[in-house]
Amino acid sequence: MNDDIVSSFGFPAVIGKKVPAAFASASPEANVFRSLVGARYNPDLKAKYQQLVTAGKPAKLAITAVMRKLAITANALLKADRCWAQSQA
Repeated sequence: MNDDIVSSFGFPAVIGKKVPAAFASASPEANVFRSLVGARYNPDLKAKYQQLVTAGKPAKLAITAVMRKLAITANALLKADRCWAQSQA
């Protein structure tokens, strides 16, 4: 990952379980919109959302779970210093 990309997000490293600055500094609505787009177009997030809705969970709770999974994935990618790649499965 380029240094200019990392500095534009405002976080040079991931420490513990903290949320990346891209998520923490954004408005809550922005995080919800990111999650909605992910739940619609990302196969992994879509599967998680459908699993929760099928289990009878409310849609708002499912979106919150997708939001958390998105933040955890972003943290893991930053910690490993790599870009996201779609799974081949």
